[in-house]
Amino acid sequence: MKNLIFQVILNFLLTNLLLAQVDSLKSKILPPVDLQADFNFLRKILQETHPGLYRYTPKAQMQAKMDSIQQLLNEPMPFYSFYKILAALIADIRCVHTHLVPQKDLEEYYLHQIKTLPLSIILLENKWIVALNGSQNAEIPVGSEIISINGQAIDIVKNLIIRHLWADGYIQTSKITAISEAYFPLFYYLLVEQCEVFTITYRDPQGNQKTTQLNAQTWTKTSQYFLKNPINQAIVKAYKKVNQKNQKKGWRLEFLREPKTALLTIRGFGGGDSEEKARQLMQDFMNQCMKN
Repeated sequence: MKNLIFQVILNFLLTNLLLAQVDSLKSKILPPVDLQADFNFLRKILQETHPGLYRYTPKAQMQAKMDSIQQLLNEPMPFYSFYKILAALIADIRCVHTHLVPQKDLEEYYLHQIKTLPLSIILLENKWIVALNGSQNAEIPVGSEIISINGQAIDIVKNLIIRHLWADGYIQTSKITAISEAYFPLFYYLLVEQCEVFTITYRDPQGNQKTTQLNAQTWTKTSQYFLKNPINQAIVKAYKKVNQKNQKKGWRLEFLREPKTALLTIRGFGGGDSEEKARQLMQDFMNQCMKN
């Protein structure tokens, strides 16, 4: 195999399928016998098939971690508490291709089955900034700095999420990128709490500290309100042309007048109908860029 992609995906709902718009996992309590069975299955897979299980964590230390987890699974446990324990273990492998999600169809799960924080936020100059407000509440303007969520300081929330995310080695930037914008609400739901209402303390662009509440909603609905919420109009208008350009020409070389700079944009590496064709298209594009 040219590329070894090792992916651990556990499906804990072998007999209980999720219904659309409903997350039955929130109320699911796993008995010790199921906790032990699922963990033993995961441990077996990791020990027998993972090529880099002990690359960053010595074998004795990794086995001690697993033994410690095994001893925790002797009482009934909520599904998401169990998920966090396993997610921390997977994160300790430090392999970007080894990760754990609660549902095989993660997109369906995120878009339609769970209700999450209706904000898109990004890390900018070490501050978590609202990029888009997808709620029906027009009180939090784009550009506001998030200070806390449900009474927890945003840095505490960030560190908790990052602790459970997968990445190669000790790289932190990829984890920050992973939770920026659309995926922060998903990881907050998985790794912090599953709630119906969020109390948000923020600092608006004028520097005023305020607190308001937002109702949890599906990400599909949140995406719709990115366009509907009038508080986003300026940012949506500003990026409309950029988005159109990205859709039409994902690879491009531009020469900016001010500042006098060459800007190379590569939105993705796919192309053509095969790996060989994609490689040739990229090589031709880069060769042309160098000629310019």
